[in-house]
Amino acid sequence: MTKKYTLKEDFSMVAMLTIPIAVAINVVGDQIVQLLKLPIFCDTIGTILMGMLAGPWAAAVTGILSNLVMGITDNPTLIPFAITNATVGIVAGFMARKDWFCTQKWKYAVIVLALTIATICTASPITIFFFGGVSGNGGQSVAIASLMAAGTNIVTAVIGTDFWVNILDKIVSLIIIVGILRVIPDRTKIKYSLGEKYAK
Repeated sequence: MTKKYTLKEDFSMVAMLTIPIAVAINVVGDQIVQLLKLPIFCDTIGTILMGMLAGPWAAAVTGILSNLVMGITDNPTLIPFAITNATVGIVAGFMARKDWFCTQKWKYAVIVLALTIATICTASPITIFFFGGVSGNGGQSVAIASLMAAGTNIVTAVIGTDFWVNILDKIVSLIIIVGILRVIPDRTKIKYSLGEKYAK
């Protein structure tokens, strides 16, 4: 029998208390990437983690709050990408409900691809139509500019760069998340609506 999930389960007390921590994880990830000039983002780690533990809607709220915080405190251009962060959380949450994170390891390749496509479908149009190909990531913006200088049109340059950057970003993010889940005690995991899926 398929379990029926409710909005209330997504926003349990423990989930609501964890959202600020997940937002902080996203903000710190973004700051580290900027400091080290890495060609990835690492600003959806907390969002995906919330999706895996608490469900899609708690993850969506985490994503939106993360980009609002990063936009207000650091880079205002990140605010429109809140829709991207939220979408990644929703996709991760629904895949978690279907046990994609708890079965065969090969499914992680599908998860990475799904999260990448969700990112491209929401972030690329914003990058193209609102910012003329300049993203919130310096390394990615340089790559896009180089492709455009070589004669590639802006749509191809942005989507092509987005694809490879986000494939790498989501792989790194999931590796970090798996590490985080391993150190969270089972007695804590089971307090989330989806947490028992990761308990031993």
